[in-house]
Amino acid sequence: MRGAVILLAALVLYGVTTLGWVWVLQKVNLGKVYPIMALAFVLVPMGSYFIFGERFSLQYVIGVAMIMFGIVLTARA
Repeated sequence: MRGAVILLAALVLYGVTTLGWVWVLQKVNLGKVYPIMALAFVLVPMGSYFIFGERFSLQYVIGVAMIMFGIVLTARA
């Protein structure tokens, strides 16, 4: 039963974020907003570090830094 509740909550959250993304795309130019999607590659590992205590290798940290650099570079273009 608990698993069904978690699944339902995840589906509702997914639906809300999808509607939010569609709303944002109606209001803002895609070229400005799309780099923000790449933040998922940074925020998810940060969340797993703080919530689950995961550890990352130096290569992973360098990769995340490169993603952040790319986001900043793209957002300023």
